[in-house]
Amino acid sequence: MLRGTLERKGSRIRLEGGLFGQDFLERLLKGEVALGQAARDFGLRGSLQEAIAQAYEDARAYWALFRRRLERLAPGEPDTGLTRERWVIPFLSLLGYGLAYQGWVEAAGRKWPISHRADPDPQAPPVLVVGYGTDLSRADRALGNRSPHGLLQDYLNASEHLWGLVTNGRSLRLLRQTPFLRRQAYLEVDLEGLMEGDAQAEFALLFRLLH
Repeated sequence: MLRGTLERKGSRIRLEGGLFGQDFLERLLKGEVALGQAARDFGLRGSLQEAIAQAYEDARAYWALFRRRLERLAPGEPDTGLTRERWVIPFLSLLGYGLAYQGWVEAAGRKWPISHRADPDPQAPPVLVVGYGTDLSRADRALGNRSPHGLLQDYLNASEHLWGLVTNGRSLRLLRQTPFLRRQAYLEVDLEGLMEGDAQAEFALLFRLLH
């Protein structure tokens, strides 16, 4: 059952705080959530299950190519561009995203280094993509000594956007605007584990949730 999958040690999908109920995610995986979960809602004419299986196969192929290119980087060579162009953008395209680069955005009278948005629409949700070697929870000098996670959360709270994604290619987190500054609430996906293990069921949940 998904409940066991989410709670067990080594799970590739982890909930922090009250972003979603585990019962909702389990029903989503089983296809019991009807609203927005038909093949036509994903822009598909054929089988949703077949589309998910094909997307997972394609994602693993993108991952394998990305890892080979990552291993060729010289020590100290920047990995952000490679992570964005050769992995994150192709991967998220399989979930229906067409990332648009924006660099800096404004909210609450400040400028924020939020690299992308989910598609070319200026109102599309923010997507912060950092390098593979960057820790999502540690302060980074390139981000004004804020962590990627903290930066995106602060931006969501300062803007009108409700949801956002932050990823370093190894992990992906879905964040929500929240007034509770001391309590983190997010869903985290271990992309590395998802791609290198036999994890189509968990990929199916990610596809259904984020597409």
